[in-house]
Amino acid sequence: MEANLTKFDEDLFRRVVEKVKVQSEIEVEFVFKVGVEVREVLGYS
Repeated sequence: MEANLTKFDEDLFRRVVEKVKVQSEIEVEFVFKVGVEVREVLGYS
């Protein structure tokens, strides 16, 4: 089964993300409850 998200799902986010670490003004790290850590560089518009 395939599900497409069309908007932010806060409930889903809270169920899978343990915490968000702010590394700098432009970089954050998402720590998932399964132990995976993902860094994201935020762009400026």
